[in-house]
Amino acid sequence: MDSKVAIIGADGQLGRALVARFGGAACGWSRQDCDLTDAQSIVARLDEAQPEVVINAAAYNQVDAAEDQIDLAWNVNARGPERLARACSERGIRLVHIGTDYVFGNGPAPIGGWKETDLPLPQGQYAASKLAGDLAVLRESSETQPALVVRTCGLYGAASPTGKRSFVNAILDRARTGQPLRVVHDQRCTPTHVEDLVEALVRLLPLRASGLIHFVNGGDCTWFEFAAEILRLAGIDRPIEPILSSDLKQKAARPVDSRLSTERFTALTGHSPRPWREALAQRLAADGVLAGSN
Repeated sequence: MDSKVAIIGADGQLGRALVARFGGAACGWSRQDCDLTDAQSIVARLDEAQPEVVINAAAYNQVDAAEDQIDLAWNVNARGPERLARACSERGIRLVHIGTDYVFGNGPAPIGGWKETDLPLPQGQYAASKLAGDLAVLRESSETQPALVVRTCGLYGAASPTGKRSFVNAILDRARTGQPLRVVHDQRCTPTHVEDLVEALVRLLPLRASGLIHFVNGGDCTWFEFAAEILRLAGIDRPIEPILSSDLKQKAARPVDSRLSTERFTALTGHSPRPWREALAQRLAADGVLAGSN
């Protein structure tokens, strides 16, 4: 893709992967470069860089802390995307915004997972603020450059240079250091390799896709099953204790079943997401921790 792509949240897991994938066509912006809580910061950056596409991979994603830092969560996750969408619309810039499966706190998912047409029911300030951001982006979208909101789930990728850990890194670190492993078995979802989401966005951009689209890897599992597969593939023999979500006594509720349907993505692109186990194995092989890969 030759278009100039601006990536907001470039210092995060997804942002780093996007900058690497788009290479010379990308300009990556951290919060210091483009602050979603400051309309003037957004406008100044857009006018200076004049990108053709903006991908917003920034979010306030401290799920429990959002219950206390409500204004900050809503400023970044809801009002921030609204400011960005309005500025992009006024300048004829295409906007792609990344959403979350957390908006579906409805209980058990329908067969095949939640579709884009299903009514979300967020639980907690993080989920509610992210849903508000999705809706604001779509509402502020222009007719000539309609925005795209891509919802995903459980992203993991290469280790962060800042030390921030994904679920995969956290499980491996705890197993190697002999710490107890207690993982919930009553939440079902589809963990997604960040590189697969990046490739999904690359497929969608030339199609001028707009509106809501769900993308996750194929299949589903509980977080307990995901942790067990991480250790199995890494060749680590450590017990994992299955626990209930209520055992963690977290401030914010997590979705019980946030499986997302990728039917619309497949219909648009002709591509089916690969199974989550295959994606996980590739990640562990790239990190040099897949059993038998050395």
